[in-house]
Amino acid sequence: MGVVNDKVIRSGWHWQFGWLRRRELDDDNGYCYEEPDGDLLYFRDCENKNMVYLDQRLDHRTGSPYLCLNHAEPSEVDVRRLVNFFMKIKVHKRAKNR
Repeated sequence: MGVVNDKVIRSGWHWQFGWLRRRELDDDNGYCYEEPDGDLLYFRDCENKNMVYLDQRLDHRTGSPYLCLNHAEPSEVDVRRLVNFFMKIKVHKRAKNR
């Protein structure tokens, strides 16, 4: 695999780019994610079991943006935003069945 020298426009978690985590479709191919256009992608690395961190890059030949895996650690700012996001989620109590 060659080195990608295209400029990184931004980085973010899979849901920030419209990807869905599809646990019900996990199989021997790996952990399943669905792109906004319906394409399914599978990742085998355990670090991608729950979340995928992506780079949006700009193709220097065509000027078109594309997504690829970010293999670096997410920045501390990005991790802090993620933690703050989950801390704000309110979990509603389940109603007791009578």
